[in-house]
Amino acid sequence: MENDDYVKAVLIVPGRKATRFNGTLLQLINAYRLTMPTLAAHTPFEGVSLKVVDENVEPFSISKSADIVGITTMTPTALRAYEIADMYRTLGVKVVLGGIHPTVLPEEALQHADVIVKGPGGAAWQQILKDFKQGQLKPVYDGFSMPNLN
Repeated sequence: MENDDYVKAVLIVPGRKATRFNGTLLQLINAYRLTMPTLAAHTPFEGVSLKVVDENVEPFSISKSADIVGITTMTPTALRAYEIADMYRTLGVKVVLGGIHPTVLPEEALQHADVIVKGPGGAAWQQILKDFKQGQLKPVYDGFSMPNLN
């Protein structure tokens, strides 16, 4: 398979920023989460070019070369996740939102994404990539009911 035939996927962890609440500066603990390494491990590398970006580690710029973008988000990073998602959708790139925030507020998340994942994303990510290649993306994937594909 030639490089041009590869699905170009990008997985993004939105940056966390300090915020003020009732005048007190709140700083989110920047503990490393295993979401993206887990999704990367579930990515079928046959026919998929994958890049993983964590805004907490390095800045990134929106890339027109992506075909599909997966963004994980918790409530404190939801606004940044939506900002990134909206920018990619403007470019015509398919956006997948997953994590606890889209799981709890799927209707809100769907306003900023083509696809959301409710629950664990590992097996769902494999199915999303397969469906993307076939042009059959669904708006919602239920990670709770996806079979173990090991």
